Amino acid sequence: MQILYNHKLLNIKFNLLKVHNLIFYLLGCILVLDNMTTIIIVINKALIISIFLIFNRFVYTIVKIFSIERQPFF
Repeated sequence: MQILYNHKLLNIKFNLLKVHNLIFYLLGCILVLDNMTTIIIVINKALIISIFLIFNRFVYTIVKIFSIERQPFF
């Protein structure tokens, strides 16, 4: 049972990572297109990373709590 939940957790993390990489790619495109606002974009990038990390931790914690609750007690 625990293996199944771990697999689901990894799947969620992988999907979040794909979204994260897409955001980075789009930001990279913006960075190339507009050199004037490089500093603003770098700040935005740092902001997105921090928001993503907080969100990722939050999702991970929720999934962990639910997986612990659903484990059979022996």
